[in-house]
Amino acid sequence: MKNKNNLSFPPNRIKKIVQSNQDIGKLSSSTPYLICKITEEFIQKLTLLSSDLAVQQGDSKLTLWHIAQVIENDKMFEAIRTKCLQNPMLVAAEPPKKPSIKKRKKKEETHEEEQESD
Repeated sequence: MKNKNNLSFPPNRIKKIVQSNQDIGKLSSSTPYLICKITEEFIQKLTLLSSDLAVQQGDSKLTLWHIAQVIENDKMFEAIRTKCLQNPMLVAAEPPKKPSIKKRKKKEETHEEEQESD
């Protein structure tokens, strides 16, 4: 396990959030650190899978749509799927738009003309 100071999320804040539930009494001192580590691993996995999807789709930008697709289709995220897909931002996420071929050709022609004039 990493040094406690190397965590991305503040354990004291995690402790307050967990203890805001009236059913939970005291926590062992290691519980907030474990939750921090699990949260970091979750975000890392979601980000990696989403970026892999973006690369497979030929997109150079990671969007909300990629994240929504991973949550919707990957079995690992089944436990949070229902709650996440109730979020209007995720439901409304649209696939990234690809630039049209005409725009690409115009950019390439302009770039070639600039190189020839130099």
